[in-house]
Amino acid sequence: MEGMKKRFENPSPQIEYSEINIPTKSKISTGSYLIVVKPNFLNRKEVISSIMLNPPIFQISVNINPSTKKIPILLGRADSSTSISKKTFILPEIISEQISYNFKVTFKDWNILELYMNGKSLKNINNQYNFNRVDFFMKHVDILEKVFPKDFFNKGEKIDHPAYSQWMLCKKIIKQKGIVKLPEQKDEIPLIGKIVLGSMIHSSLSNGNVQDIEFGLIELYGDKNVQKFIESRIKIPENFNDIMLELYFASWHKMRKHDVSLIEKESYPDIKIMTTNLTTPLYTECKNIKSDTYKRLNSVIKKANKQIKATKTPCYGIVVLDISTPVTFQEVKNDKLPERVDSIKDSIVRILSGEKNRSISAAVLIWDDYLIVGNPTERIMYAFRKRFHIVEHSKVEGVNTIPENLSIFEGNTVTYGINLKKREI
Repeated sequence: MEGMKKRFENPSPQIEYSEINIPTKSKISTGSYLIVVKPNFLNRKEVISSIMLNPPIFQISVNINPSTKKIPILLGRADSSTSISKKTFILPEIISEQISYNFKVTFKDWNILELYMNGKSLKNINNQYNFNRVDFFMKHVDILEKVFPKDFFNKGEKIDHPAYSQWMLCKKIIKQKGIVKLPEQKDEIPLIGKIVLGSMIHSSLSNGNVQDIEFGLIELYGDKNVQKFIESRIKIPENFNDIMLELYFASWHKMRKHDVSLIEKESYPDIKIMTTNLTTPLYTECKNIKSDTYKRLNSVIKKANKQIKATKTPCYGIVVLDISTPVTFQEVKNDKLPERVDSIKDSIVRILSGEKNRSISAAVLIWDDYLIVGNPTERIMYAFRKRFHIVEHSKVEGVNTIPENLSIFEGNTVTYGINLKKREI
């Protein structure tokens, strides 16, 4: 039977074209997927994502991360009737700025075989942890208990705290010997992504081991004033997400070997960041957005502008806006910006234009979503994602424009598999 070959021109700013090739149309589980990345984008440190989705029969996602040199690939049926195939490949150290690069994924019978970069096979790495699923969740429990005050989780009155919900879910799955029960735990599964990301944050800032989910020293978060501030705020439910946003942005930069300092000084921004290739610092103010009206967004950015200006230091001013509340946490099928994000983005463009708020070089919009691929009776692969969109200030006198070689944020994707077991009657 005649096969299927389809090409998509300019699917994103970084990609020249993508092409799916299925030699035999009756056997969609075997073929190749080609992505051609435009020159210099592999040197800009931005994650390059390409997803081909053809409901209900096929989906493949490729995420090229120049910062970590990792390329995770997911393959499966879009109707979740097959198990997911996942492999991670490594980029070479030397990348030319002058040429485009093509990445070709080959697959057979729903299994990813190889990833070729300009015809050369890339190395496949094994990201498996060296411990079982019960130990996996015990490690997350251990980190939570080290970050929070002693006996915090053993007191019933903390039940409304987001971290308590995470701790309880880990305890529940441990009691279930690492098994996730469906359908009753279906809505809890995406929370695992937040738990994993939280552990990455704390492991990084404490100089622990991120890969092995091990905590270091809480003293390494910052000086005594910073430690006292975090301890006083993190245990309050209403302040938890605000603190975690600061810690998340700080840890993202620390994991990229940047010098990060939490400030926590009245009327100052939250974080000072010195990157490896620039002498000018980034001063960053982080805000959780509950209401996305133009008036509220304008007020928040105006205040952040004042805080960054108060440093009286030549810098790149960054305001980080977590818009998860108005956008809402939901399952998605592709990388298209949600309508709510588009609306917020338009407001930010207006606010960061002309002579207004010139101490802010850019705004980083952050929100959460998740993808599901796999067989709900055998194995499910979840991808919990910190999505982002950057809005730069219009280029006017007095604004420090972000250099092209400076990556201020790229988001995060936490992928994890859930092995499902049939109920015993």
